[in-house]
Amino acid sequence: MENKKLSFEEKSKLLLKPLNSNEISLRIFEMIKKEKTVYISLFAYKTAQTDTNRLNKIFGAGYWKNEFYLDKMNNVVCSIFLYNDEIKEWIKKSDVGTPIIDNGEYTARGSYSEAFKRAGSRLGIGIELYNLPEILIPITEKDTIKVNGIYKYKHSIKKWKFDPINKTIYENKNLIWEDETKKKKQIKLTKAEFEKAKKDPEKALILASNNNVFIKKEWKEKLMDIIREDDNN
Repeated sequence: MENKKLSFEEKSKLLLKPLNSNEISLRIFEMIKKEKTVYISLFAYKTAQTDTNRLNKIFGAGYWKNEFYLDKMNNVVCSIFLYNDEIKEWIKKSDVGTPIIDNGEYTARGSYSEAFKRAGSRLGIGIELYNLPEILIPITEKDTIKVNGIYKYKHSIKKWKFDPINKTIYENKNLIWEDETKKKKQIKLTKAEFEKAKKDPEKALILASNNNVFIKKEWKEKLMDIIREDDNN
């Protein structure tokens, strides 16, 4: 149902609210070896349904829509439109998926989904997932199994829950992984640095996340507003 009591700006800011653990999935990307230790490399991701659910909850069905087309490089482009009732106009945000392979049905479907999720991230949905540190979990030989000549992690990670705020992974109450950069002293963004950040807000937000830099809530919202304005110009 549409959140009618809120202004367009207030609803847009709600899109920035970090996802909760139940809205985030984990997948094993690869198994790597560093020195004498073997790790599984994980990445955290959202599904297209997560974006749909948030848009429906905040804006309401009928007050947002999406369109797809192919660009000259055969990339799937998704545009998400949000209706601003205050100015009676649709506000657009777009991004691309991966190129489509002619006879690859799964690849095509994945391209559309990826484009939609990326466009959602341009609105702020799950943007924290794009600024995460490397997630490496140390394992032993007993944790692996050989399948068709390839060693794979033999345990299920379906019950692992990723917390994007605290940057931790738990299975029930057992800590699986914790971001080591959290142990570093957090740096606060100064007013002068904030003014510089406005020149390239996307890069500034990524660098801040990767380097444990704290940005005031109102400053972070201002940087996201600049990103939205640039996309609509």
